[in-house]
Amino acid sequence: VMKILSLSALILLPLISSGMLFFPFFNTIRKIRCFAQISASIHFLYMLLFLAMYNPFSPESALSEVYKWIEPLGISFSLSLDGISLICAVLTSFVFLMAIVASKHHIKEHQRFYYSMVFLLQAAVLGVFFAHDMFLFFMFWELELIPMYFLISIWGSGKKEASAMKFLLYTFGGSIFMLMSILGLYYCHYVQTGMLTMDMDYIGLYNDYPEIVKYLAFVGFFVAFGVKLPVVPLHSWLPSAHVDAPAPVSMMLAGVLLKLGGYGLIRVNLFFFPDIFVKFAFAVFVLGIINIVYASCVAFVQSDIKRQVAYSSISHMGIFLVGLGALNAVGMCGAVFQMVSHGLISSGLFMVIGMIYLRTHTRDISLLGGLGKVLPGIYYLTLVVVFASIGIPLLSGFPGEMMSFFGAFISENELVRHFVFAGMAGVILTPVYMLNMVRGVFGGVLFEKFKKIERMHVHEAVVMISIVFLIVLTGVYPGSIMKIFAPMIENFFSI
Repeated sequence: VMKILSLSALILLPLISSGMLFFPFFNTIRKIRCFAQISASIHFLYMLLFLAMYNPFSPESALSEVYKWIEPLGISFSLSLDGISLICAVLTSFVFLMAIVASKHHIKEHQRFYYSMVFLLQAAVLGVFFAHDMFLFFMFWELELIPMYFLISIWGSGKKEASAMKFLLYTFGGSIFMLMSILGLYYCHYVQTGMLTMDMDYIGLYNDYPEIVKYLAFVGFFVAFGVKLPVVPLHSWLPSAHVDAPAPVSMMLAGVLLKLGGYGLIRVNLFFFPDIFVKFAFAVFVLGIINIVYASCVAFVQSDIKRQVAYSSISHMGIFLVGLGALNAVGMCGAVFQMVSHGLISSGLFMVIGMIYLRTHTRDISLLGGLGKVLPGIYYLTLVVVFASIGIPLLSGFPGEMMSFFGAFISENELVRHFVFAGMAGVILTPVYMLNMVRGVFGGVLFEKFKKIERMHVHEAVVMISIVFLIVLTGVYPGSIMKIFAPMIENFFSI
């Protein structure tokens, strides 16, 4: 059975799709879109097979593949799958499929290049989640910059070139720290063991690095992942990237790309340097609280709904940091759950903003109003996503938020326990600006010019209903995804 499951196939499928779009056969917009949707659907169905076959309690089901690559330097093309990378990969496949379906009315030109860049981005992101070799990890991490740069700078609006450049420079700046950290560990490991390897098992599980090297590497990795997450004060690329990117690109950016930062913090900072992480746990926790409070306050005063949701993303990733800083299995499970939940919620919110913008050509709350009367379908679906974002029980936002804070509440670190309430105070701001936005956009008086607005299209309904279905499913039954990664996390903390 396991023979049909191949990690390299999961990465190759979008890569091949990306190249195939340039065949002369795909000469109409309809054929290009059809192919992109079918290809993304096949990828998602194949991804679900992995989910169905995965057994978190048997080490055999943790798939791995190793191919010889740059042997003299000890670099191999090695991929592996565990609970955390699996759940991130499923989220990736789903969000990309939704974004491709959602692109129909947003992307009016260069469709072939657009969809090929989306597939290239998907391959790069999956590569980061599956890489088991530090060089490979870094290569995929950098590869993801290229398509994202084009997706914002070509199909965006406003100051799209500047925003794309800002995204590129920030992420690339962070990556330099990562590269130095990787090379430092690689070199130290070689000096002390005489073995050249980039394998994560050897580099990550090796304990005899000098303390200074461990500290520097930890900080280097933290900066790189912190830019991506984004951790305040490394966040300022995110609002402008979101505001100027087209809605489907914002869905991929918030739904999946921010998760690369969270994934890296767990995979590298926590699993490689648990002893250093203990010393930095309170700092991570405090950064999380700053994220929550600062971003919520900034979101509260925005008039552009897209900028508001962008800041709410920063705030929600703060909850992830709180769970991570708790340094126990409960907080950590909450943090991973929060990543998945935020992926669903943010892609839903950006989808809604895209639908509203297509119909009204504005994102300014003060210029909108009364849309609930003419767009009832969009209104009710939006309410579910917004309630999830606020953290209402029985929706996906609640379990992650609750477990992250509960983990911090029972943390062994006294400082963390004392400051939990500060973070909770920040979370109270979320319903304030979120419900304010809903009231401003859907409530109130309907402007004359919006009375003949188009209703929701079929493809938009498909995307919104799929996202809302998963938000409700994971909220009502959080164990459905918790059981995939929880055993691995509990195992880590028991050691």
